[in-house]
Amino acid sequence: KWWWEKDALSSATYVSDNYHEKIASGSTDVTKGRASFKFQVKYPDWGRYIVVVKDGSSGHSAAKIVYIDWPGWAGRAQEGSSGSAAMVTLVCDKQKYKTGETASISFATGADEHALVTIERNGKILSQSWLKTKEGTTVYKLPLTRDMAPNVYVHVTLLQKHLQTANSLPVRLYGIVPVMVEDPSSILEPQITVPEKYEPGKEAVVSVSEKNGKPMTYTLAVVDEGLLGLTNYHAPDIRSEFYKKEASQLLSWDIYSYIMNAYSGKLETLLAIGGGEDDEGNGKKDTGRFTPVVKYFGPFTLKAGEKKATKFTMPEYIGSVRAVVVAGYDGAYGTAEKKVPVKSDLMIQPVLPRTIGAGETLEIPVTVFNGMSSSRNVTVNAAAQGLSFDTSSKSVTVPAGENKTVSFRASVKNPGTAEFVFNASASNISAQSKVNVKVLSRGIPVTYKKYFEVGGGKTETVTVPSPSQKGTASLQVELSLLPALNLSERLSYLTEYPHGCIEQITSGGFPQLYLPSFIKLSDAQTDKVKANVESVIERYPQYQTASGGMGYWPGNTSPSMWGSCYALHFLCEAKKAGYKVPDSIYSPLLSWLEENEDRDGYGDEKDNEAYRLFVLSLANHANLGAMNRLADSSMNQGTRLLLAAAYAQSGRENVAKDLIKKFTMQDVFFRLTGGSFSSSIREQAIYLFTLNLIKDNRTASHAAKTVAENLSSDRWLSTQETAWSLLSLLPYYTGQESGKAEYKITANNKQTSGSMTKQTVIETLAASDESTQTAEIKNTGRKTLYGVLTAKGTSVPGTETAKNDGLSLIVSYVDSNGSTVYPGSLKHGDDFKINVRVTNTSGKTVENIALTVPLPTAWEINNDRIGGGESSSSTSFSYQDFKDEAVYTYFNLSSGSRIDLTFYATVAYDGSFYIPAVHAEAMYDDSIGAIIPGVYVEQKK
Repeated sequence: KWWWEKDALSSATYVSDNYHEKIASGSTDVTKGRASFKFQVKYPDWGRYIVVVKDGSSGHSAAKIVYIDWPGWAGRAQEGSSGSAAMVTLVCDKQKYKTGETASISFATGADEHALVTIERNGKILSQSWLKTKEGTTVYKLPLTRDMAPNVYVHVTLLQKHLQTANSLPVRLYGIVPVMVEDPSSILEPQITVPEKYEPGKEAVVSVSEKNGKPMTYTLAVVDEGLLGLTNYHAPDIRSEFYKKEASQLLSWDIYSYIMNAYSGKLETLLAIGGGEDDEGNGKKDTGRFTPVVKYFGPFTLKAGEKKATKFTMPEYIGSVRAVVVAGYDGAYGTAEKKVPVKSDLMIQPVLPRTIGAGETLEIPVTVFNGMSSSRNVTVNAAAQGLSFDTSSKSVTVPAGENKTVSFRASVKNPGTAEFVFNASASNISAQSKVNVKVLSRGIPVTYKKYFEVGGGKTETVTVPSPSQKGTASLQVELSLLPALNLSERLSYLTEYPHGCIEQITSGGFPQLYLPSFIKLSDAQTDKVKANVESVIERYPQYQTASGGMGYWPGNTSPSMWGSCYALHFLCEAKKAGYKVPDSIYSPLLSWLEENEDRDGYGDEKDNEAYRLFVLSLANHANLGAMNRLADSSMNQGTRLLLAAAYAQSGRENVAKDLIKKFTMQDVFFRLTGGSFSSSIREQAIYLFTLNLIKDNRTASHAAKTVAENLSSDRWLSTQETAWSLLSLLPYYTGQESGKAEYKITANNKQTSGSMTKQTVIETLAASDESTQTAEIKNTGRKTLYGVLTAKGTSVPGTETAKNDGLSLIVSYVDSNGSTVYPGSLKHGDDFKINVRVTNTSGKTVENIALTVPLPTAWEINNDRIGGGESSSSTSFSYQDFKDEAVYTYFNLSSGSRIDLTFYATVAYDGSFYIPAVHAEAMYDDSIGAIIPGVYVEQKK
């Protein structure tokens, strides 16, 4: 073998190569740039050889490393692998062994050397022995037992005599090789027996056994192949998971690297003795459109040699299902899966959009499949609730083995869920298909509310306008022993907010941590609150970056400081409230925040730093040094409040009180659209929050009044302002005396009664389709009740008004010829582009703009994330979310800048539809936004 010289800038790539002797040399002639030279490697020599060619005239030379081995020992060393001078290559005679076999591990040696062989698994030494080597190759024999599965590591430390100069080897060489061991007794081979096909609506049978008659416990799942195919899902190989390759954990030390001999090169370390190896990467309740097939059975236990059958009724479904068995027994595991088509001689398949707008008309194609050997006349019937068809029955003749399509024109009335039922019959054969579709209002959300007071023993009748879109109205009344906070509307705003950044999902869950202490909740409401909080925690891994911090959007690689602080704040409070917080989320987030101090920040960056210090104190990881450094710097009001909260939370209330004394509430209204999302309204909430921490109840009462007025007013509040107002006010009110009250409420001839010992109760009432909503509230107790009646819903489509406040919005439609067209002129099957341009005309930078491009019923958007096509001409957005009802795009714009976006779509359905309003808005400032009103169009063939 050979080595290259090491210069000052490179590692000794071939310092590890061993040079024994020159085996051949000579001269050859070069003809047309080609030459050949023969040499022989005599048995038993093998390994890597360097071939050096030198031009006798110019002195230029070139070299190539080649690997030469003998039959039967192929793979004894790995071509191209190089390492350090101290490495000896260990080679197994097989890639995988079974227990009871003997592994042969060979390595190149000289005569009369000593090799220390150590067998290790999981850091434990199973055996250790010394070998005396022989010239050429030494082979170590290792009998394999069950306790060596799934693998052991063979470590060899090869020592040669100190004074030898016959080769250029170091005094000590080392090597390691994994030996993969398979225990046949740990393998189960489930067998699935199914018929060639299943029929919709008929009995289906799946039989399970074990190939070798072993006992086992198993579960059976039968799942729609369409669902599994979306992610190319395959049954997990749980045996490989439980018996996956283990890393070496053996550590050892010696001083041989520092002993000099005839070898004069530098010993470049390849790996620490016994170091671990990386596992090899290449080892082997919304409306459902279609009710998917998802059946789960078991667990069942099979005795030795037994076979068990599971029976169920196959739903009305066409396609394929997959039966998946996962089995285990006494340390043995196995999986199996089998796909089965679901079909019958007569099948029916309607094609419907994801959603339908209320008041729209839709042409529904229904395809009939005839799998029989002769032509059949098929009658197709259509039925659905909440809509009407132009005709409920049609007939069609379908040739043998073919299909035909008939169409039904449906007019949809009110929002909700429409269940379409199609039946086909021919002679004595029938088929049915049911599809559930969301019916949405294409109008804009509206809320009407009225505040009232009811004295003890008095009755009050309250009336509010009803949303103009029939079928969308919901009615709630909030009763309180304190002036009503408009909790119903504010909480709904947070939980129903359509966008989903880390701040917004956290804001949706945060106030709900305090609701059980403040509001009288029914069992159903308690369960819903718990589910809402848990769903936020469950979504956090989508936002967590590799560093541990939280990205602003799912999948972001850079953390958001405020978002990370906000998430940790929420998790700490969730822990206090008794929720389970996974350490896999909590610990990396806490570590990231501990490590990322912002010493040189200014403005809202100091807000971020102060908030970081507060949440670290909340997590019992207070950083007093950083707090003191920040306290010695110049601060804005928001930073001062958060730093005071940090000191108070760490037990230094006197310092916090000194900081609070220097705080003065500003009369200047402001809002930031990004960064720390600061605003004058949020500062008022943080002021109350901090006063609660230092227990300054007198000042807190005045601050609470201000925050309560913000919540109960008609003014727009961002998610950040709303959440902070609630999470500061609810704990404050919870500590106030409440007393007891009783009430009776009547709305639309339905009565609700109850009593309250907590501050507030929210009752959901029956809503009507009338133009107004009325409720009668009777106070049967002595204390005055404060209330607000709230009617929510949507307006009739087409009532939106155009808007261009700080943003300019232009939308155009371009056909396949590149011509700009009116969307109503597009026909069924046409492909077209939706071009959207948003320009910032506000005169300042606007962050976190949300562009909503709603999708009308007739159109199918082409999602490039699935199809691989191009859907946007710009990549300057922060995040994009494709949903059934709209495409949401989020971005920032500096003053005067613009963004151009292109979406590709197809007219997929005929009918009369409403194209909803397109709008762009600054998510944290409602004074900045643009709206293009919607329009009705007719899509024709």
